[in-house]
Amino acid sequence: MFQQYVEEERNAALNGGPGVSGHYENIIMTNHEDMIVAVYIVDMGSYYQVSTVVCTGNTY
Repeated sequence: MFQQYVEEERNAALNGGPGVSGHYENIIMTNHEDMIVAVYIVDMGSYYQVSTVVCTGNTY
């Protein structure tokens, strides 16, 4: 997730790639102080379901 959201999309943001750098612009370029990344893995019995969440903000 970090690879896609930050590393890959950073180049698109810096090179004016519209529509390709949305995560980077939302996460990095907002000047928020904190970032939380969570990965949820749920055992569904016969398979595992994975979900990810990214939250940004400022701690007061």
